[in-house]
Amino acid sequence: MALTKLGNTAFGTSAVLTASIKDNAVTAAKIVDDAVTYGKIYKRWINISSVSPANTTVSVGDQCMVGTANGTVGIVLPISGLEVGDQIEFLDKDGFWTSNNAIVHSGASSIMIDGANNFVLNSSNTSVRMIYTETNQWKTQIWS
Repeated sequence: MALTKLGNTAFGTSAVLTASIKDNAVTAAKIVDDAVTYGKIYKRWINISSVSPANTTVSVGDQCMVGTANGTVGIVLPISGLEVGDQIEFLDKDGFWTSNNAIVHSGASSIMIDGANNFVLNSSNTSVRMIYTETNQWKTQIWS
């Protein structure tokens, strides 16, 4: 049954389980423009620390708690499938970015982060959002 035939039936939180949706049943072509926004998509925070594999690769939409209490951390941004408006967030989990930096690598020499191939997270107790703004360019927003 098409959703348009449901009338005023309201869906509660978690009323439609992902287990009930067949693989590839929902495509971008089937979603009304602006029906799903970045702010409506929940993604759990992931932990990245100096005990993580060297140069941990992150994905678009990731929210990363970056812990550098035990040493410097390397992070690599995605390089393919990027679209304008894609975002990745970083949070200083331990408050040590000033003494033990986290270094974000663009992933490719042709991709820039504020005009450079790397971006150093070096201000403790801050958060950084990286936004893909145009072809081969990430811009940063920083707040504390």
